[in-house]
Amino acid sequence: MSAPYRYCIWSMATAIITILMGFFIYSNEQDQAITVLTVFLQGVLSVFKSGMFVLKSGRFIELIRNLDMLAEKEHSAWRLENDWQQRIVSVYYFCCTSTGILYCTVPALVLLYTRYFREQTVFILPFEASFPYDTNQPLFYILSYIWCISFIIYAIHAIVAMDSLFCWFIFNISAHFRILQQKLTDVSVSPNASTDHAIFQQDITQTLFYHQRIIELSAEFDELYAPIVFVEISVSYLKLCFSAYNLINLDDISSLPVIAVGLVTITFQLCIYCFSGEKIKNASEQFANHIYLSFPWERVPPSLRRLLFVPIMRAQRPMHLTGFLFIVDHSLLVWIFKTTGSIIGFLSATKKENTNI
Repeated sequence: MSAPYRYCIWSMATAIITILMGFFIYSNEQDQAITVLTVFLQGVLSVFKSGMFVLKSGRFIELIRNLDMLAEKEHSAWRLENDWQQRIVSVYYFCCTSTGILYCTVPALVLLYTRYFREQTVFILPFEASFPYDTNQPLFYILSYIWCISFIIYAIHAIVAMDSLFCWFIFNISAHFRILQQKLTDVSVSPNASTDHAIFQQDITQTLFYHQRIIELSAEFDELYAPIVFVEISVSYLKLCFSAYNLINLDDISSLPVIAVGLVTITFQLCIYCFSGEKIKNASEQFANHIYLSFPWERVPPSLRRLLFVPIMRAQRPMHLTGFLFIVDHSLLVWIFKTTGSIIGFLSATKKENTNI
């Protein structure tokens, strides 16, 4: 079977079990529903991200090629930024994999413990869903367990792949801004700056074209990732709230490592997106200051001063990573952490009202 068919079947299986989790959430009480909501939202997010990449694969590939071609001769800054990106992605992959392993192994350990040390065997799945059969039957339990593991593997690969690609774009655009600053410094200290104004103007013009190209690719990246960023931040925010609520209202101690590691992974996920937006904004803002401080303005002819005003004015409008309704940066992460407590308080109050009724 070819790879596209395997991908379609795997995506369909993941979407079906996500729908079954939705039925379970709809038909159960608040605490049971919130326990499954985190995994349900993860399934929605993984299927959405994977589908968006398939639908826009041509634009993703074109943007990757354009960034590669733009930095074809620039190796040092490019390599430095990519080294940092690889370290971050490695830690992120470890967190996601650890969460998935805990989801897969903890129920099996509980099953073995109850099988050999308790009178009644407890059949626990990695997460609950409204399966159309009795999962307490050994055959159906094994089938459901394999289906859950397939869902977890799909979610890990889809999330890590898209978020790793996101980090690659962010760090390489930031590398281009660093290369641009170095180019500007080389132009400002070159002998042509005070002797041959024609060559100096040509060098400045090439640097301006490079800056314009970076802005165009950054805008293309923002447009391409805007729906993904919107869904990512919204869903991860809800997952953070629900995971923290589950941790506070924990009934089964065996779920503690799964929820705790999952909470760390969700926080890491939010930090990747918000700090990446901050990184792009700072890189573009620093370029405006770098232009002003790099040139000896008293020796620059008036015609070249007017030419330099263009990148200064352009750089004063910082690049932003957007998610349609919001700008993704450090302040958004602070707002998320501030309002998480309010959501948890609301859920706790709703639980008390339902208990009193």
